[in-house]
Amino acid sequence: MTAGLVSLTVLSTGCASVNAPPKTRPQTSAPNGGSFLTARDQPKLQACYADAKLRDPSLSVHTVALFFARDGRFVFVDVELPETPALARCLSNEILGSPYQGPVTQGSGVVASGGLRIDLGPPLTDAERQPRPTLAEMRARHRRVTLAALQQGVLRESDPILRELRNPPPPWPTLEMRVELDACHEDALKSQPGLEVHRDVIYLTRGGKVLLADVSIPEAPELQRCVLERIRQWPSPFFEPSAGTVLSGFFIDLGGPEQLPEKPAILSAELERRSALALRALELRMIAADDPVLQRFKSNGATPGHAARPGEASGAH
Repeated sequence: MTAGLVSLTVLSTGCASVNAPPKTRPQTSAPNGGSFLTARDQPKLQACYADAKLRDPSLSVHTVALFFARDGRFVFVDVELPETPALARCLSNEILGSPYQGPVTQGSGVVASGGLRIDLGPPLTDAERQPRPTLAEMRARHRRVTLAALQQGVLRESDPILRELRNPPPPWPTLEMRVELDACHEDALKSQPGLEVHRDVIYLTRGGKVLLADVSIPEAPELQRCVLERIRQWPSPFFEPSAGTVLSGFFIDLGGPEQLPEKPAILSAELERRSALALRALELRMIAADDPVLQRFKSNGATPGHAARPGEASGAH
């Protein structure tokens, strides 16, 4: 049985957030990347499952719990198991009673949100496995859970996550920006017909400008170079003077309809990647050593002593 992190935590601070996209999709799964639950919490979830198996010996559960956390503890957990509501309640209650251990430092009053992968019982066969939820379904669930948390009083209207839900910012990248990336893809098709890419891009922004960006497209290096060059010329979506340095991200879909990246993300690798981008900015003197975006990684030991530089993630304005 495992209960691992599914999505990188989003810190809803309103400024200098580690991962606060203006408009984004839920992150892909990272069941092997770590967990918010300590080893002593795992038997509690297993006990919930064992009790449910008394009524259904063939029960196998594979789902994602969405959560909100504040001040070092889970404040809201949503486990979606419509066929076994008692098990869903048991799992939610046990997670709520566990200390929250996020991958980056969480300031006082800051809301963190994300997901926990829960796998209980034998793995599903290909025939039993349910189709992955669509992006529209994932967004709808996130909205539903956010409003439910607000209704219960664990979220506040003043929380940035609520402000963005009530008044969503304009889409970013804009249509014009995505046309630029499509042009990069058109050029790549000349030497690689049929190339289709679905990747997540991370970028560092400050003072209304994109400082650095990183995306991995090893099968098409020239496309990767072109995409990064375009992104580094864009204005930042975070215009408020108080925003400070923001490390955020978005997805690109080139050559095919919108979908999640092909492979699940691994939490440790994604943290390393973000840490490397922040360290690169420090090396280029784009940010100071005491910048909050860098300090969050250092406080949790996520910043390695000699982080590898992001591929092609260079360039300043």
